Formats: sequence, C-alpha cells, structure tokens
Amino acid sequence: MQNNKNRIEYIDLFKGIGIVIMIMGHIGFPKSFNIIKASFNMPMFFFISGFLLKEYDSLNFIRRKFKALILPYLEFGLFNFVMCLFLVDNFKVGRYFERFFFFNNHKALDICGALWFFTALFFVNIIYYFLHKYLQKKYLLIVITAIVTIEAFYKIRLPFSIDSAIYMLPVFLIGYEFKKYYKTLDNLKLKTLLYIISIATIPLVLYNHASGVRTHHFHNLFIYYPCMLIDCISIFYLSKDCVNLFGSKLIIYIGKNSLNYMCLNQLIILLLNRLGVINDFMCLLFTLLSLYLCNECLNRIPSILKN
Repeated sequence: MQNNKNRIEYIDLFKGIGIVIMIMGHIGFPKSFNIIKASFNMPMFFFISGFLLKEYDSLNFIRRKFKALILPYLEFGLFNFVMCLFLVDNFKVGRYFERFFFFNNHKALDICGALWFFTALFFVNIIYYFLHKYLQKKYLLIVITAIVTIEAFYKIRLPFSIDSAIYMLPVFLIGYEFKKYYKTLDNLKLKTLLYIISIATIPLVLYNHASGVRTHHFHNLFIYYPCMLIDCISIFYLSKDCVNLFGSKLIIYIGKNSLNYMCLNQLIILLLNRLGVINDFMCLLFTLLSLYLCNECLNRIPSILKN
C-alpha cells in the first residue's frame, strides 16, 4: 500500500473501479458480464502493481512486500477461519488449512476465496524483481515468455498461487514498462482509439469464454493477453481522465482501502444473501454500504488501541 501522503488519486480510482467490478462478479451479475469482467478484472491489480514497482535492496523489498501482502493474508485468513466455523455447514478444518497454507487457488477457500490474490501478488513481485535485477533487459521478456509457456504447457500446480503468479508475469512486466511511456501516449486521439479498440474486443472476449487467473482457465492465451492488456490500459487512462468527476471520490475511497474491501466483500455478500437480499443491484448497494462501515471501524482500531 502507498503512504497516504504520497498517494496518486487516479491510481486509487483505478483500484476502486477494479474492486467494484470484482464485487459485482462475486454477487453474480449476468453471465455475459462475468465473462467480460473475468477477462481483465484481477489482472488490473497485477498491472498496476508493476506500474508502481520501486527499486529497493533485495531484503528491504521482500520485507515490504511481506508486510503489505502476506501479513494481511495471515490476519484475514485467521478471521475468515473463525467466520467459517459459524457460517459454513460441515466445515472441515483440515481442508481449510491445507488450502490456506498450500494450494489456495485451484479450489477456493470457504467464504473469502479472494485471499489467493495476496500470495499470488507477493510472488509475482518477488519473481519479477529478481528476474529484473539479475537479467539483462534483452533476455527478460524471453525468460518470462519461456516460464509462462512451460506453465501453460505442463500445467504445473504450485503452492501459494505461484502458478497464478507465473501467468501474471507478462502483465506485471507491461505495467512496469508502461510507466515509462504513459505520459507520451496520453493524448486524445490515441486514447479515443484505445477506447474504441477495447469496446471492439468484447465479441472476441465472449468468444474466448470465461477466464480466470485463479483457476487458469484462459482458453486461448493469444486472445486473452492482448484483450486484457488493452482493457487494463484503457481503464488506466479512463481513471486518469475521470479523477475529478462527480462521484469519483467514492470510488477513490474504495481504492485507498482496497485491501479491506477485497478481504471482506464475500463475507458481506454471504450474510446479505442469508438475510434475503438477492437482487443484484440491491446487494451491490448494501455490500458497498456495509463495507464502508466495516472499513471505517477497522481504520479506527489503531487509534483506539493507542489511547
């Protein structure tokens, strides 16, 4: 997470858009929406993480990423476990911890299946960091392509969502390289063309069927990667252009608190469904309101403990 003093609002808007789309997917909006959403939604966060990558010494980099991603994974994983004891019928403790501490992506964790994302993002950062540090630039893309090709061909199952992280290495790389050129490409004609191409890829995305970073159901990677990257870059520029529009502050708030929203949204949706809130839009409204209240409470805990 960025320090609040150094936050970039359009980056938070980008994250907030991603979180809202993710929540809509978890609620269960129509199938066509979910196919389109799945084609770019989670990769957005790997793309922007590459964009935000900064150089530190190796030990400090690992320490920062561990604190930002693995500690929340452990904390929310324990909280989620307690919730499962009360809310999941025939809950199996051994199965939960087997998935949580090893293979947390192929079969989602009970309630908060999105927790896989934290270990995947941690490892994509670590893998890319060391490849970038020790490989010459001309070999970096070749090595990453080879690693993804091997994983795609042999479908090697790896713990802690490292296999998902491998598929996102090219996305992370594009995000990192995009940082060098995004200002040069920021003109009306190019952005308009980009938005048109993004919309035009929708039939191709629907043809490629549902995809998923967690489950590795990409179907045709030659369709998946270009369409997904076009969408990520389009949403980046859209966020940059819309940062001062009415209502954007609400989405920026969600982006600033994306960790809490990501970890708690599935629990809130489950509770709302059990209370009889099944309409998609009503569920989205109540989920966002509930998450806001939960987030405000969580943000106040450190100051309460200090007093």
